[in-house]
Amino acid sequence: MLILKCENCGNQIEMQNTQTSVVCPYCGTTQVPARLKKFLEEERLKKLEIEKRLHDELMKKKQKKKKILIRTGLGVLIPTVAVMLFLVFGTEFATMLKYNRAQNYLQNGKYQRAYEIFNSIPDYKDSTIKSKELEIIFQKQALKGVRVGDTIKFGSYEQDNNLSNGNEELEWIVLEKKNDDILVISKYCLFPVPYNDIYEAVTWETCYVREYLNNTFSKSAFSHEQQTMIESTLIKNTPNPEYYTYSGNDTVDKVFLLNTEEYEKYGTSPAIAYAPVTKYAEAMGSHQNLHIGTGLWWLRTTGASRGRATYITDDGRIYTFGEIIEVEFVSIRPAMWINTNIND
Repeated sequence: MLILKCENCGNQIEMQNTQTSVVCPYCGTTQVPARLKKFLEEERLKKLEIEKRLHDELMKKKQKKKKILIRTGLGVLIPTVAVMLFLVFGTEFATMLKYNRAQNYLQNGKYQRAYEIFNSIPDYKDSTIKSKELEIIFQKQALKGVRVGDTIKFGSYEQDNNLSNGNEELEWIVLEKKNDDILVISKYCLFPVPYNDIYEAVTWETCYVREYLNNTFSKSAFSHEQQTMIESTLIKNTPNPEYYTYSGNDTVDKVFLLNTEEYEKYGTSPAIAYAPVTKYAEAMGSHQNLHIGTGLWWLRTTGASRGRATYITDDGRIYTFGEIIEVEFVSIRPAMWINTNIND
């Protein structure tokens, strides 16, 4: 048995050894022995320490798990972002490098390599324009070595009368070569066009066919880049050699018809004198010699009167008296000077 002093009223009270606390019979308060109280306090503090340690370990595990999740997320996110950035900026950078490489090839005269690269990046800057300019350089290079009498291909126009397969390449015969320029004439009678659309006194300067050749025909037959290769030429319009009819003022044209003097100069070969009619021209109403397939074709020189124009017969002769200007069965054989200088 233990004798305790009540901490509240000071009276002595008895407590059995098996009890952990006792109620004071004098004041009614619960009393715990000091040694037991100390033990319980130590136990309480130990328990708190254990709980704190367990809490700290749990928080460390949570923090570690969170870091792992963040690292894992970043491990997925960073490569994904990197791929996206490469797709956006890496591709753009690679394209820029290609473009710059093509520019260097162009400046160093390596045109084929430059063309291949520009052609592979058509949507980047002016690559498409550069490609077209290089196509003209290639065409000029191909024309550089031609000789008088050679046949070249330049532009396109309907010729086989099969509209479903598009235009066919135009063939031209080289008449003369001066430095980097070549004079050419169409190999065929391409289509029938009246010298003038109404009957009136006209010259080459004022006739319908001149306007037609330098606008409608040129825009249809040649690309913009090819049109830049065709020289603007001073056209001499001399009087009719037999009837002395006035043929008008001199003009400046890109596409024109030969006059009587030029035909006498260049028309000595059969390839120039005899011009086959294309199937399209035949279908459109061009005159055609049924035996040899050749046609009539206009010269620009005025005929016996200004209501007529000279032409070449289907057997290669100049008909100086001329045909009425508004007939629609005489064909045209355009002529022009082409510049082959790659630096122009």
